[in-house]
Amino acid sequence: MSCRWLLAGLMGLLASACGESEPVFSFKYDPKLPTRLAAAHPLWDSACARKPHRRIGLPAGLHQEPELRPTRSDFSADLRRVIEKLPPPFATLFERHVCAVVPMYDAPMTGTLSMLAQDPARGLIFLNPDLLNMPPNRWLEFKESSPFDLAPDHSLVGKLAEPDENIPHTLIEFVLVHELGHIMDQVLGDDPMVAAFKRLSWPVSESIARRPLMHYPERNNVPRRPGHLSLMYYKYIATHDFTSPAALDNPTEDFAESIGTYMHSVLRGRPWQLDLKHGGQLAISLSSCWEEPRCADKRALLEQLLRRWSEPEP
Repeated sequence: MSCRWLLAGLMGLLASACGESEPVFSFKYDPKLPTRLAAAHPLWDSACARKPHRRIGLPAGLHQEPELRPTRSDFSADLRRVIEKLPPPFATLFERHVCAVVPMYDAPMTGTLSMLAQDPARGLIFLNPDLLNMPPNRWLEFKESSPFDLAPDHSLVGKLAEPDENIPHTLIEFVLVHELGHIMDQVLGDDPMVAAFKRLSWPVSESIARRPLMHYPERNNVPRRPGHLSLMYYKYIATHDFTSPAALDNPTEDFAESIGTYMHSVLRGRPWQLDLKHGGQLAISLSSCWEEPRCADKRALLEQLLRRWSEPEP
């Protein structure tokens, strides 16, 4: 690494320590970007020590990516407020285990993550500012329609926020906490409580559930499922202990989606509802299951886990 990059990184960290705002840049996405940016580097200890609300973007010395573009100031401001207002379990998780939230553009997904090569207990969260500029209700429709090739007479109507909160700030919090769920899953590894949580739903035995949904299929070159199957999937979800269609992707997504919807629906008291319509008529309505008996066991285990993150570090 050149002295120029090292000096730039040190100056960025110094500016952060002195309370000055650093410019935030978005990185051009490619499949190897998360791994490249999480590579071992001597500046990570200092970068991870920044105040949580200053862990937006990367100091220049930690990368040599050429295709940068400025991140919208409103996105950075909303993200900063979200981090500052995380409730104790999630604030603790973020402070201990997230070293940076990195904006990325031209990505096929809204968010992803990578753990540091030199410290698997700490990681980076990557967010797509362009998709996170959507109203939350529109984004929910976009995301949940992505596994299916819906016919023109099929539609999804999503509700992730009431009208006064149908703004990017609400969506940024929802997605960030979902990614924190992935961080928790990575950090806890084979923790017996996490394993017990996943055993409540996995492995699935029904044939339709063994053909999992894959959201953002363009990321994995997975063909979309025929639109008429959407009703079969939604009926399955509505009668089992899955909090959303995304939870049916795989056990890891189930865990992260459960964390995200619990924070959103239970702790924040916001709606999560998805209506599938055929020919303009309601075929089925899904809602977050946290107040329903079908998710009672999952809720009990999840709340026990979150209490652990609310306690002081030993």
